[in-house]
Amino acid sequence: FVVIIGSNELIADLIRQIFAREIVVDYVVVQTNGDVEALRKYLSSFLSHQDEQRVVLYYGEQNSADDIADLHLECASEVFILGDSVEDESYKTNHDALNMQCLRIIADQLSQITPRKSHDKQDKRGRLICHVMFEYQTTFSVFQFFDLDDSMADYVDFVPFNFYEMSAQNVLINRELD
Repeated sequence: FVVIIGSNELIADLIRQIFAREIVVDYVVVQTNGDVEALRKYLSSFLSHQDEQRVVLYYGEQNSADDIADLHLECASEVFILGDSVEDESYKTNHDALNMQCLRIIADQLSQITPRKSHDKQDKRGRLICHVMFEYQTTFSVFQFFDLDDSMADYVDFVPFNFYEMSAQNVLINRELD
Protein backbone atom coordinates (compact mmCIF):
# COMPACT_ATOMS: atom_id res chain seq x y z
CA PHE A 1 0.00 0.00 0.00
CA VAL A 2 0.95 3.64 -0.43
CA VAL A 3 0.48 6.27 2.29
CA ILE A 4 -0.34 9.93 1.70
CA ILE A 5 0.10 12.19 4.70
CA GLY A 6 -1.93 15.36 4.33
CA SER A 7 -4.57 16.44 1.89
CA ASN A 8 -4.49 19.33 -0.54
CA GLU A 9 -5.46 20.16 -4.12
CA LEU A 10 -3.10 17.49 -5.48
CA ILE A 11 -4.64 14.53 -3.71
CA ALA A 12 -7.18 13.31 -6.27
CA ASP A 13 -4.69 13.46 -9.16
CA LEU A 14 -2.03 11.80 -7.04
CA ILE A 15 -4.32 8.92 -6.09
CA ARG A 16 -5.34 8.41 -9.73
CA GLN A 17 -1.67 8.38 -10.78
CA ILE A 18 -0.80 5.85 -8.08
CA PHE A 19 -3.56 3.49 -9.21
CA ALA A 20 -2.63 3.96 -12.89
CA ARG A 21 0.96 2.78 -12.40
CA GLU A 22 2.18 -0.52 -13.79
CA ILE A 23 3.10 -1.57 -10.26
CA VAL A 24 -0.10 -2.78 -8.61
CA VAL A 25 -1.07 -0.93 -5.45
CA ASP A 26 -3.77 -2.64 -3.41
CA TYR A 27 -4.84 0.49 -1.60
CA VAL A 28 -3.90 4.03 -0.61
CA VAL A 29 -4.09 5.23 2.99
CA VAL A 30 -4.65 8.96 3.39
CA GLN A 31 -4.01 10.54 6.77
CA THR A 32 -5.43 14.02 7.26
CA ASN A 33 -6.17 16.35 10.14
CA GLY A 34 -9.07 17.81 8.17
CA ASP A 35 -12.68 16.73 7.86
CA VAL A 36 -12.52 13.09 6.73
CA GLU A 37 -16.13 13.02 5.46
CA ALA A 38 -15.62 16.19 3.42
CA LEU A 39 -12.48 14.65 1.91
CA ARG A 40 -14.37 11.44 1.11
CA LYS A 41 -17.05 13.46 -0.73
CA TYR A 42 -14.41 15.48 -2.57
CA LEU A 43 -12.58 12.34 -3.73
CA SER A 44 -15.82 10.68 -4.84
CA SER A 45 -16.23 13.38 -7.49
CA PHE A 46 -12.78 12.64 -8.97
CA LEU A 47 -12.24 8.90 -8.49
CA SER A 48 -13.97 5.92 -10.03
CA HIS A 49 -16.10 3.85 -7.68
CA GLN A 50 -13.53 1.04 -7.90
CA ASP A 51 -10.67 3.38 -6.92
CA GLU A 52 -12.76 4.94 -4.16
CA GLN A 53 -13.12 1.49 -2.58
CA ARG A 54 -9.31 1.23 -2.46
CA VAL A 55 -8.79 4.47 -0.52
CA VAL A 56 -8.67 4.36 3.28
CA LEU A 57 -9.08 7.70 5.03
CA TYR A 58 -7.60 8.13 8.48
CA TYR A 59 -7.82 11.11 10.80
CA GLY A 60 -4.47 11.99 12.36
CA GLU A 61 -1.83 14.64 12.82
CA GLN A 62 1.25 14.53 10.59
CA ASN A 63 3.53 15.41 13.47
CA SER A 64 2.12 13.03 16.04
CA ALA A 65 4.41 10.03 16.54
CA ASP A 66 1.42 7.95 17.70
CA ASP A 67 -0.65 8.82 14.62
CA ILE A 68 2.29 8.06 12.31
CA ALA A 69 2.87 4.75 14.10
CA ASP A 70 -0.75 3.78 13.43
CA LEU A 71 0.01 3.91 9.69
CA HIS A 72 2.41 0.92 9.92
CA LEU A 73 4.83 2.46 7.46
CA GLU A 74 7.17 -0.50 7.81
CA CYS A 75 4.72 -2.30 5.50
CA ALA A 76 4.17 0.55 3.03
CA SER A 77 5.80 0.67 -0.40
CA GLU A 78 6.16 4.45 -0.35
CA VAL A 79 4.94 7.62 1.35
CA PHE A 80 3.90 11.03 0.05
CA ILE A 81 4.08 13.82 2.62
CA LEU A 82 1.85 16.58 1.24
CA GLY A 83 0.78 18.38 4.38
CA ASP A 84 -2.80 19.51 4.81
CA SER A 85 -4.32 22.56 3.13
CA VAL A 86 -5.18 25.00 5.87
CA GLU A 87 -6.16 28.65 5.60
CA ASP A 88 -4.26 29.46 8.79
CA GLU A 89 -1.38 31.76 7.76
CA SER A 90 0.97 30.44 10.47
CA TYR A 91 0.48 26.90 9.13
CA LYS A 92 1.22 28.02 5.58
CA THR A 93 4.50 29.62 6.60
CA ASN A 94 5.47 26.48 8.52
CA HIS A 95 4.30 23.97 5.88
CA ASP A 96 7.76 22.93 4.73
CA ALA A 97 9.16 22.67 8.26
CA LEU A 98 6.18 20.56 9.35
CA ASN A 99 6.66 18.20 6.41
CA MET A 100 10.35 17.78 7.30
CA GLN A 101 9.41 17.16 10.93
CA CYS A 102 7.03 14.45 9.71
CA LEU A 103 9.88 12.88 7.70
CA ARG A 104 12.03 12.89 10.85
CA ILE A 105 9.28 11.11 12.83
CA ILE A 106 9.00 8.49 10.09
CA ALA A 107 12.76 7.89 10.04
CA ASP A 108 12.89 7.69 13.85
CA GLN A 109 10.09 5.14 13.93
CA LEU A 110 11.60 3.03 11.17
CA SER A 111 14.94 3.05 12.99
CA GLN A 112 13.26 1.43 16.01
CA ILE A 113 11.99 -1.51 13.98
CA THR A 114 14.50 -4.33 14.15
CA PRO A 115 15.14 -5.99 11.82
CA ARG A 116 13.94 -3.67 9.07
CA LYS A 117 11.65 -5.57 6.72
CA SER A 118 12.68 -5.33 3.11
CA HIS A 119 9.95 -4.98 0.50
CA ASP A 120 10.26 -5.42 -3.24
CA LYS A 121 8.74 -1.98 -3.82
CA GLN A 122 11.19 -0.25 -1.52
CA ASP A 123 14.61 0.63 -2.79
CA LYS A 124 17.39 -1.94 -2.85
CA ARG A 125 18.69 -1.04 0.60
CA GLY A 126 15.26 -1.44 2.18
CA ARG A 127 14.70 2.29 2.68
CA LEU A 128 11.16 3.61 2.50
CA ILE A 129 10.67 5.98 -0.43
CA CYS A 130 9.38 9.28 0.99
CA HIS A 131 8.21 11.98 -1.41
CA VAL A 132 8.11 15.28 0.48
CA MET A 133 6.24 18.27 -0.94
CA PHE A 134 7.67 21.73 -0.40
CA GLU A 135 5.39 24.74 -0.71
CA TYR A 136 8.11 27.28 -1.34
CA GLN A 137 10.39 27.17 -4.37
CA THR A 138 13.38 28.33 -2.33
CA THR A 139 13.00 25.51 0.20
CA PHE A 140 12.55 23.00 -2.61
CA SER A 141 15.69 24.28 -4.35
CA VAL A 142 17.76 23.87 -1.19
CA PHE A 143 16.50 20.33 -0.55
CA GLN A 144 17.24 19.21 -4.11
CA PHE A 145 20.91 19.33 -3.16
CA PHE A 146 20.58 18.44 0.52
CA ASP A 147 21.74 15.12 1.94
CA LEU A 148 19.87 13.79 4.94
CA ASP A 149 21.91 12.96 8.00
CA ASP A 150 22.74 9.26 8.35
CA SER A 151 20.15 8.69 11.09
CA MET A 152 17.47 9.45 8.50
CA ALA A 153 19.16 8.38 5.26
CA ASP A 154 19.56 4.81 6.47
CA TYR A 155 15.77 4.42 6.66
CA VAL A 156 14.20 6.77 4.11
CA ASP A 157 14.88 7.58 0.48
CA PHE A 158 14.16 11.32 0.43
CA VAL A 159 12.50 12.59 -2.77
CA PRO A 160 11.67 16.31 -2.57
CA PHE A 161 9.12 17.85 -4.94
CA ASN A 162 7.35 21.13 -5.47
CA PHE A 163 3.88 21.58 -6.97
CA TYR A 164 4.85 24.65 -8.98
CA GLU A 165 8.01 23.08 -10.37
CA MET A 166 6.07 20.00 -11.49
CA SER A 167 3.35 22.15 -13.09
CA ALA A 168 5.91 24.20 -14.99
CA GLN A 169 7.65 21.07 -16.25
CA ASN A 170 4.33 19.57 -17.41
CA VAL A 171 3.45 22.75 -19.32
CA LEU A 172 6.86 22.92 -20.98
CA ILE A 173 6.96 19.22 -21.83
CA ASN A 174 3.43 19.27 -23.24
CA ARG A 175 4.24 22.34 -25.38
CA GLU A 176 7.37 20.67 -26.77
CA LEU A 177 5.28 17.65 -27.82
CA ASP A 178 2.78 19.78 -29.78
